[in-house]
Amino acid sequence: MTAQGGELVPLMNMFDGPSQQIIANTRVEQTNGDDISAFEDGGWAFTRVGSISEITLKSAAEDAGLTWEELERIPLGSGSETQAVLESDRADILSTSPNNAAKAVSSGEAYLVTNPQDDESSPIAKQLNSVLAASPDFVTQYPEFTQDVVTAVVGELSELAAATSPDEVLEGMPAEFVAANADNWDLLWEYSHTGFTRATGGFSQEEIDQTVAGAQLVAVVDSSYAPPAELFDNSRIVAAYEEIGADAPAGLS
Repeated sequence: MTAQGGELVPLMNMFDGPSQQIIANTRVEQTNGDDISAFEDGGWAFTRVGSISEITLKSAAEDAGLTWEELERIPLGSGSETQAVLESDRADILSTSPNNAAKAVSSGEAYLVTNPQDDESSPIAKQLNSVLAASPDFVTQYPEFTQDVVTAVVGELSELAAATSPDEVLEGMPAEFVAANADNWDLLWEYSHTGFTRATGGFSQEEIDQTVAGAQLVAVVDSSYAPPAELFDNSRIVAAYEEIGADAPAGLS
């Protein structure tokens, strides 16, 4: 966790859930389908050791009755290698971001095995994914500006939660984003939208517990680690809802 050593102050959470899809090489679709245990002898790719990508894939493997340490694990270093590792047939199954998953599935090189982002029964379904943070010195020196930033992002999250279609969301994006993602946008939004619509901006105890459990699963923190109670402060998020004229979600105050 970035704030474990006290270097950063968590201000708000901008995305709820792992933001990962588990996809597989289309050459094994007929034989393996969505049976994760069927990939036992294949190559298991993820971005980096200790990443949410590894947490997601390891969790899925263990849920399927497999032993993670006995599998052929392939850390890619970057999600941008997703397409290359599929085209070279080095990987049979991998966990990657909605953007990379949408591109791979749209290209025909991969198919969706499961979408952990939509699986609320997953032990990491509601983990803190994109935490906006700042240094303690910055927060102390610029308290009003810090609050203004949090309020602006809470307002954006509220607009995303109220959106009724992928097109409505895309229309509000910068031109550069539209140009880069328009071709895969419907699939990208399908894979990722729950992370935005579930996020309140705040830190619930369930989200904190799942985040710590995921970090412990891949030994990013030790099994005894527990964040200090004062680390995750919802006061700025509650103030943000007041400033935009909306009721703060239950459990944040």
